[in-house]
Amino acid sequence: MPNDNQKELAGQFQKEMTRQKAQELGVSPDTLTTRVKNGKRIWIQKAQLHAELEKQRQVGSKQIIRSIRGGNNSLYSCIIFEAKRVMKLVNEEESLNALDRRDYVVAVEKIHSSAVTWAEEISSYEDQIDQAKKNDPVFGQGERVMHEMLSAQKDGNPERVIELKNAYSDLLKKYERRRKSILPYIESARTCRLSLQKEYWKILQTGWKVREESIQQIFKQFNNAAREAQTQELKMDFKSAREISQSLNDIASGLRNRNPGSASDSAAWDPVLNELKALVDRQMDLWIQIQFLANQIQSIESKTRTGMAFQNQKKDKK
Repeated sequence: MPNDNQKELAGQFQKEMTRQKAQELGVSPDTLTTRVKNGKRIWIQKAQLHAELEKQRQVGSKQIIRSIRGGNNSLYSCIIFEAKRVMKLVNEEESLNALDRRDYVVAVEKIHSSAVTWAEEISSYEDQIDQAKKNDPVFGQGERVMHEMLSAQKDGNPERVIELKNAYSDLLKKYERRRKSILPYIESARTCRLSLQKEYWKILQTGWKVREESIQQIFKQFNNAAREAQTQELKMDFKSAREISQSLNDIASGLRNRNPGSASDSAAWDPVLNELKALVDRQMDLWIQIQFLANQIQSIESKTRTGMAFQNQKKDKK
């Protein structure tokens, strides 16, 4: 843990860097705040930050995360990464009581275990699908023709689509029969992917709840100190943090209402999960920022107590 001098120096450094950045941009320091991006702290105008939040709310990422074979970007890898991050947070978060900590640990362990089970099942189905395609060249040939037909259709070339259908009529019939033979594996894999998506939803929500408890505890603990702080810039930063926190909670509330729940189509989950992940990452940035502000307030309180103690000593000597 940093000592009071380190916290004071960090606060002074933050203030000076903000002043220099504001001067560079030609804006008031009160209009700037910080966020963490790619492991680095950057300065951003508060209005721009709110605009980014609104954009995240309205437009989710269109990227579809592969279930298993996407390396570090696979759905399974994302779940495991978040589970480790949340477990570390739960073990280190001082605001949690023993009962809540135990409940969170049990919940994370259950999500982790379920993700491993579903990943093993989906991997088994995908292996069977791959083996079937490897053993029969009709799959590869048919898929290439289907891909070309879809491209022609997207390009607005119906003549080419008809031409391909006529030219490869026999092949497409064989391909359709082969595809139906592996359809049970495909449907089972989709069911497993849907289960993985639900586990991803759970771990993102769990991490959100733990960080939100921490954020609210910091707000509660330093509420009076923030009001009494003599540094106007610090007051503005804390006010901004509260506003951002409320914005995030408003968006999260709307996102929870969009929870696909028991929807059987995994495609319905993709946009909501991507939007929730963007929101969770933004909350993480805010959480780091609020902890930094809390350290600054601790430094101010420490200096105030030291000054009061010094004055009392002088009075006692008199």
